[in-house]
Amino acid sequence: MLVCLTGDDRDPEAWVVGADGVVATRTALGAQLGQSVVVPGGVLRWQRTGGELAVALQDAADGSVLWRATAAPDDVPREGMCRPQVAGTAAATVEHGLLVVRGCRLSAVFTPDGDRLDDPGPAVTVQVVPSGDGTYLRTTTASSSGAVETTQLVRTDGSVDRIVPGRPLVPLATDGTADPTRLLSVPSGVQALDPSGTERWTTSGTVSRVLVVAGGTAVLDLGYVVRGVDLASGRTTWSFERDSLGTVDAVVGAFTDGDVAALTLSALEDAGSGRFVALDLEDGDVLWDELYAGDPGAFRAVGGRLVHLDPAAERLVAYG
Repeated sequence: MLVCLTGDDRDPEAWVVGADGVVATRTALGAQLGQSVVVPGGVLRWQRTGGELAVALQDAADGSVLWRATAAPDDVPREGMCRPQVAGTAAATVEHGLLVVRGCRLSAVFTPDGDRLDDPGPAVTVQVVPSGDGTYLRTTTASSSGAVETTQLVRTDGSVDRIVPGRPLVPLATDGTADPTRLLSVPSGVQALDPSGTERWTTSGTVSRVLVVAGGTAVLDLGYVVRGVDLASGRTTWSFERDSLGTVDAVVGAFTDGDVAALTLSALEDAGSGRFVALDLEDGDVLWDELYAGDPGAFRAVGGRLVHLDPAAERLVAYG
């Protein structure tokens, strides 16, 4: 099922299209609930009045309200959201399958069923990531400075199961198998947790990001070295030094089909070009290494293929 919105985003019309391309329903959702965006489970509506946020989820097929919630302002200015032109507004996105609404001194995180997951107290919620088995890893900071962070394993009812170290690292790409292992950045390196929050292993090294989790391997970005580790044990299975191919450029994107980690790298000396390097997830061997023209951040995975969009050149290129 595909849901599309037409018209003004504060008074939208929802079109529900079936797999056969036939329009199943066409429903006016009304102007009473504020702005709108399509999200998992329906159409999210939100509006801000006097600082407080009102949120609702509508059924796209008939316009009925599935749930409502409110959120009070917090104490975080949020750079870019407190300019005079936008200070009284809010924006909604979908992050890790959760519904997130943010604005100047405002943030709220909901499940598609309407359960609120961010900390309702004075602590400021930085990130919420599903952990499996109906639990979530919620990272908070005690002040607007963000100097000290705490991560909790929480349930949808708000209860805290335990405190865990570090901050979750969300991979840029996965193979879609929903491996329950969660990786966290800790002072000593990276720590792996099972769904209950119990430590599986810890590996050393300053890891900036997790690029790929697929095929039982986690691909870690340590600056000028990309390391493959066994997801079950944390054992290093291979390392790839990017300057071995004559480049020390930054990784800006990652894709996987479960067997290969395809990394897009920017060319620091030429902002209009980059390179694509494909690594075998099992042993780290370079399967191919290609230069390309265009923005390295403009690659997308569509229907099992890599697609590069170049609006300036009015060109769309699909790679097999």
